[in-house]
Amino acid sequence: MFVSVIIPVFNGGEEFREVLKAVMEQTYKNFEVVVVDDGSTDGSIEVAINFGAKVYSTGGRKGSNYARNLGAQKAKGEILVFLDADCKPVNTWLEEIVNNFKTGKVDVFTSSTIIVPRGFIGKYVLESFLSPSPIYGKSFVLKNDFRPFVVIATSNLAVRKSIFKEVGGFDEKFKWFGCDDMDFAYRILSRGFTIHCAPKPPVYHYYRTSLTRILKRYFQYGRGFTIYYRKHPNNRFSRIISRGMIFIISWYFLAIFSLIIGFPIITFTQLILAYTSLLLAYYKKFSKLRFRHIIYPILDHLLAFSSILGTVYQLIQVILSKGKY
Repeated sequence: MFVSVIIPVFNGGEEFREVLKAVMEQTYKNFEVVVVDDGSTDGSIEVAINFGAKVYSTGGRKGSNYARNLGAQKAKGEILVFLDADCKPVNTWLEEIVNNFKTGKVDVFTSSTIIVPRGFIGKYVLESFLSPSPIYGKSFVLKNDFRPFVVIATSNLAVRKSIFKEVGGFDEKFKWFGCDDMDFAYRILSRGFTIHCAPKPPVYHYYRTSLTRILKRYFQYGRGFTIYYRKHPNNRFSRIISRGMIFIISWYFLAIFSLIIGFPIITFTQLILAYTSLLLAYYKKFSKLRFRHIIYPILDHLLAFSSILGTVYQLIQVILSKGKY
């Protein structure tokens, strides 16, 4: 079974070198590596060539989904395996993926993406309830729609090429905003195919370590969700996220309104409740609270607000473009 590993990259840096090294050291050998560069200026193309990858270019900053689609067009494999340029797989990664497809029961396969806990921010994103990376505690199969709080990520995703072509690949409108992977997965599910999710084999994600960069990324997630919601307003993921955003907005609107009309005790009570409810949830998750967990609820609210702002911003763009954006 011939496999194509497709990696979009933009200024991958030293992490990209580590990722390619790990891919080339796989125990399964019947594969090709297709790297699609999206305008790198740091020598990522040369790194990919030196590792023996087939390298293509988008011709500029056209987005990761344009790059993935181009890579899929050039790929020769029966199975397309998508990997991000900052996600390092274990050495049995391809072997385990192929073994799942050899059963004949798998249309799409995905497994855990584990954030490398570099520094305080890295640990936070790994342990947060709002972590963008899926870690599956057990194996299960998605049919027709998503399960609550289950996300699919293109950082570690394998699909039969015939299915990729049938659903039309990735939607390039998402560019690098986020929710593009959920859109791709939902179009697969809505056509009657299944997605097998498993804890292993994992890839290890060198995620952002700066709070500023993470807030910016969550703002982009919010923009992507607006595009996703307009396409799939009635599916489970859209309902859960939109209702969560409405609840948060309403909660803080009431807190601000109470302060304006002269009832600061209500505002204070709401803020304390918002904080302690999350802190208790972290206590339940870890059994023992450490100092970093005391900070987590504050960061959770910052990320949630950043996503909401991104959603609102994208909605404004849609209105200004009269629905064309």
